[in-house]
Amino acid sequence: SSTENDLEYQPQVSTRATSVRSASSMNTARLSEQPKRSASEIVFSERQSVRGLGPSNENAVPKLPPRSNSPEISSQQQREKSESSTPLLTTASAAADPFDPFISTIRDAQWTILERLSRITQYSRDTASQVLEHPIARPVLPLLPPSLQQLLKKDNMLDDYETASQYLAQYGQATAEDEHFLDDHELQNLLADIPELQGPSPIHTRRRGPIAAEEWVSLFDQEGKLSIPIPQVKQMIFQGGLDNEVRAEAWKFLLGIYPWHSTFEERDAIRQSQTEAYYRIKAVWFNDISVQESNEFQDEKHRIDKDVHRTDRNHEAFANEDMPNPDPQMVVGTNSNMETMKDILVTYNFYNTELGYVQGMSDLLAPLFVIMNDEAMSFWAFTRFMDRVQSNFYMDQSGMHAQLKTLNLLVQFMDPVLHKRFEEIDISNLFFCFRWLLVWFKREFDWEDIIKLWENLWTDHLTKKMILFIALAVIDTHREKILNELNQFDEVLRYINDLTGNIDLNHTLERAEVLYYQFERKIRAMQRKTNLLKDRLEERTVWNSPERYKIQEDMEKLKIPDHLLELITL
Repeated sequence: SSTENDLEYQPQVSTRATSVRSASSMNTARLSEQPKRSASEIVFSERQSVRGLGPSNENAVPKLPPRSNSPEISSQQQREKSESSTPLLTTASAAADPFDPFISTIRDAQWTILERLSRITQYSRDTASQVLEHPIARPVLPLLPPSLQQLLKKDNMLDDYETASQYLAQYGQATAEDEHFLDDHELQNLLADIPELQGPSPIHTRRRGPIAAEEWVSLFDQEGKLSIPIPQVKQMIFQGGLDNEVRAEAWKFLLGIYPWHSTFEERDAIRQSQTEAYYRIKAVWFNDISVQESNEFQDEKHRIDKDVHRTDRNHEAFANEDMPNPDPQMVVGTNSNMETMKDILVTYNFYNTELGYVQGMSDLLAPLFVIMNDEAMSFWAFTRFMDRVQSNFYMDQSGMHAQLKTLNLLVQFMDPVLHKRFEEIDISNLFFCFRWLLVWFKREFDWEDIIKLWENLWTDHLTKKMILFIALAVIDTHREKILNELNQFDEVLRYINDLTGNIDLNHTLERAEVLYYQFERKIRAMQRKTNLLKDRLEERTVWNSPERYKIQEDMEKLKIPDHLLELITL
């Protein structure tokens, strides 16, 4: 049936799946003889056309050559070939690198050093910079096998958290801009006449099982259009997630590749159009030897290569090294999946020239790549995900600063006692949450849980900023421990670090939902009380009365920062 065909769509095969170009062939790739536009013209054109339903002009740029010595094939031939080809994603049969736990320990130690420096008020920026640049792994290098020494060198290891060190340099000395909120007793008295606060405490909605293939198909009519309201579908995903059978298709809706009310035919056109668009953008660098030989390209490519080789190496798709590395600077082997990941990230570097590639992006791409099992669709899923989170990667760190500031306000608003404790131990800047927000808890949960968490967050069911309530839920879960047992800055950091891999996802999702309901109820009550006070000010009897000043004073106390109001889905 058409529905089954849509769900079981076989991704366009990447020639990477059967062959990887060696370093020598990469430098001798044949340039197309067709007329070319400039790289900027190509990328700009594709960025304008990828959201449309129809295919782009196939003759606009040269065809992308295959990853082998075979003759070039057209996009149409690739599509025909895909029906009988193996899937893009290949799995590994070998075990992960036995030294991975050791490397992970070194990285955790490095992250702890960065977190210790979040108490930057005791340091000058120059001093902080010197410490951050210190090669902490160097003393152990002579003790390791040569293949591991390269991974632990300063230029490879310390830049793993380059974004975090940049954040410290930019905002480490900034004084927290706390708002004045009423304490619970004061607020309770002021809102005593608001009925919304008198009811029972909010509870989370009942969790359900994941949406399986049969149920997913039943949500669409014969033409492939969604037959139930969009919010209802999102609520179903929010409450139970998705079965792995339908994730590749459902994620395209959640990330905005497919419009929710598109038909089977329209989605086929979108896949074709965006696949062709991806390969045109990729051809900008893949087909041009002069681009590949530039110092700028080689530097960026090497940075991407290093990051990909440090990403999810315990997952079967990335664990094995069954082919030589095309990058002569890399002393480790590789596999077809890692090489395709590199291609996607290099292409994104050309697609989003204002942002380019920033460390941490490989963490966000890996789950998308595994689930989509298709190079082009992985790229467009990644671009849509980056549309949501690209402010995390701004060079000036303004995006991360804004998020941590909002989270700080949220903690202060929801739990002033805990916030005061953070101030006492000099941790109110919440830098220990930096990694959580930067890569959406990617390194805090295991693979299966992070997939469930992301699809929950992509629904925007309660708020587009649900990730802040996830962070608040993790903090709240360990509230008593922080208040009663952890007395020093370092103790809190060590405790939070040790949570990695030990956070219960279901409990966190349920707690985050309840915290959001509590937050929304409190905000709505304050807004209602403010409106009542405004109405009271309009009454003639208080115009010249001392009561007027008391009303104005109470209204001032009830002011809500814009950062918090933005968390409410209107």
